[in-house]
Amino acid sequence: MSTTDYITLADVQGYLYQAKQSDKDFIESTLIPAACSFFDRLCNVEAGYFKKVDATATAQIFYGNGMTFMVLPPFTGNIEEIVMPAPYILPRYTVLGQRLQALTSEGNIPIGTMIGTSFWPLGLAITIKAKWGSADKLPAVKQACAELVVAMWRSKDQAFLKAVQMETGQVLTDAIPVRVKATIASLRGEVTANAFV
Repeated sequence: MSTTDYITLADVQGYLYQAKQSDKDFIESTLIPAACSFFDRLCNVEAGYFKKVDATATAQIFYGNGMTFMVLPPFTGNIEEIVMPAPYILPRYTVLGQRLQALTSEGNIPIGTMIGTSFWPLGLAITIKAKWGSADKLPAVKQACAELVVAMWRSKDQAFLKAVQMETGQVLTDAIPVRVKATIASLRGEVTANAFV
């Protein structure tokens, strides 16, 4: 299992009632990594974005976006440390969901004429230490990736690909299952891709 894979063969076993051992080897070595990578691309996030929560806090470098807030990847608990290079000074901030929101010197969210003020300077390397990962989103991500694996595996079956409703001629199968599309839509509503290393 790759560090960016959200699922294992055990997670998709129940869906693979017709799979032979040779299919399972192919699924484990090829389809699972492909489905997880495809899921990340569909969500417009970095590989492994929805990983399980790190046991300890680690530092990641993010780049300022020139705005009053920065969207971060999922993390658990509190941000332990934020370091900005000299001569920049860390602004007052609050955490709103996955968003690091800068505050005015009075502790308010910037409004009006202050909106154009950059609290997170564009392109500035900012080091943020936290427990990265997403315990609450992982079950939905695992389910979606398992369904993508099955869809990819079943796509080898020509009869499955050509399934059409006779009365309307509507194709009944889709490359991306409906529940996976719904999961992606809900996650993309929460996520704005952020450049980090």
